Amino acid sequence: MESEDAEVNHTFSTRENTIWGWLIKRKWMIILYAASFVGGLYCYSSSNTFAKLSKEAKWWKTVIYVVVSVVILLLNLLAMIWRSTDSRWVKASLTSLDLMVTTVYSYFVDKVMNQEKPDKYSWISSICFAIAWFSLSRLTHFGFEVDLRNFFCGTLIAQLMKISPWLFFAGACGSNCLTILNTILDDHNLSFSVFTECINELELEKENFISTVRRNVVDFLNCIAEFERQREKKILISVVQGHVVNFLEDNNLAIDVNMVRDTLQGSNYFRPLLESVRFLVGTEDRCRRSCGQRYSKWRREFLEECLSKCGLQEVNNPETWNKASIVVVKILFPNERTLCDLVFQGFPDSSLVDDTYNEICKDLTVRILKSADSWAMASGSNVQNIMYLIQTFNKLYPNSQSLLDDPYIPVLVKNEVPRIQMKLRKALRGKIMELEKLISFDMTKEEVPEKGEIHPITREVMDYLSVFNDRLLFPIFDSTIQLLERKLEEIKHRSYQDPALGYVFLINNLRYITYKVQKCELRPLLGAPWFKRNEVRVKHSDDIHQRLPNNLGRLLLVTDEMN
Repeated sequence: MESEDAEVNHTFSTRENTIWGWLIKRKWMIILYAASFVGGLYCYSSSNTFAKLSKEAKWWKTVIYVVVSVVILLLNLLAMIWRSTDSRWVKASLTSLDLMVTTVYSYFVDKVMNQEKPDKYSWISSICFAIAWFSLSRLTHFGFEVDLRNFFCGTLIAQLMKISPWLFFAGACGSNCLTILNTILDDHNLSFSVFTECINELELEKENFISTVRRNVVDFLNCIAEFERQREKKILISVVQGHVVNFLEDNNLAIDVNMVRDTLQGSNYFRPLLESVRFLVGTEDRCRRSCGQRYSKWRREFLEECLSKCGLQEVNNPETWNKASIVVVKILFPNERTLCDLVFQGFPDSSLVDDTYNEICKDLTVRILKSADSWAMASGSNVQNIMYLIQTFNKLYPNSQSLLDDPYIPVLVKNEVPRIQMKLRKALRGKIMELEKLISFDMTKEEVPEKGEIHPITREVMDYLSVFNDRLLFPIFDSTIQLLERKLEEIKHRSYQDPALGYVFLINNLRYITYKVQKCELRPLLGAPWFKRNEVRVKHSDDIHQRLPNNLGRLLLVTDEMN
């Protein structure tokens, strides 16, 4: 047990023995705060500024400094609002900007009020007070410590500028270094957040149990770090990439949902990972969830890199979106689920496994569904793209029950897919209404072909209908063809004075409709009676045309001429 404790202590002390580890120790911050604060008081009491103020204390100077202090306070409050961003470097930059603005303002005001140059005790006291409040900000978190540190940094810059304006850069660099040092120490503390959360939960437990928790959390994080290294990642990605390529070439290929799990089990780090997780079963919920968040971050980055290596990261067109959706839903997500179930097997709270898995899938799911949603809402989307998306959703989720019962499908997908499918069908209905308007109104306005060829709108309508592949859309498909045939019959009587030419027009268009339907995926739903009826209708029209004295048989098109 002593050797294990020594090993854990060595792991934790590796970083603490560095300069950053020394700086974050509480006792050194207390000593630094006390020494710099006492030094600041001594230097300020020895400065000519303090001596002059003690002799000449005028009320209007007090009022001016109070007003300036209020302005500086308001600026600091505004800077705290700006610092809502997650980037610590942005926070440091915004804080420095606040510092520069208030400093330049203070300089011009103080220049008018006080023409004397500060002595060395004045600016040394500002340095001491800035360091003192910096130290206090590492010890307490009330919020005013950082503002006071910035104020004394600004005072230092103003004093240096009274000596020489060029010293502004020296003061600004020093102040900015102090701000950046604070952010570096924050980042250093953040790297131990998982340890802190776990240890805070167990600090009242026995020392050997705390040491064991530390060791297992360290092992857990170290195993994930090893898996994130280039060699381990490259092996796993190459396995997944090969399976994805084979599946895209042959959709009937059996999908291996244990591929990722089996590949990782061959690694020397997988068993230690499982052992460290098994121990975490007995820890507090917050500790387990912190480790689950670290695990989900690792797996999210892996999924993104897999899609990138397969060339499917940018889902900016329906074809790429279709491939990415199938790969993600059929291959990547199921593999992540089986791996997640194995790693967190035995956890008393099953919601942790579900939450971790849903967090892994969240980013990819949002990006894929967002693209489909935008295409469904876009007014310029053509019917082929909409049908393409509907077809993909139907392949992935044949019915609502299969969507809800599939354990490999994340919760976000189960909630959002029905809504997007409804949007797509609504968008398609809008396209059908445009198609019916095209047939009913625009077809009569178009000039009819002089020699009875295929009407342009007939071609356009059949191009629309030829991409229909959803059985639920068959009634629309059938009714649209019937509407088109009735309109062709009407044009034959209304637009052609020569009956023979009118029949040529009707025969050519009916043959073209039959030709396009034969190539359509919904052809089996029409059945043999439809083709028989259409054939009889064409033959009847042809018989009438042949009996006419001026028949124009030479104008009838053959199949090759219809393309």
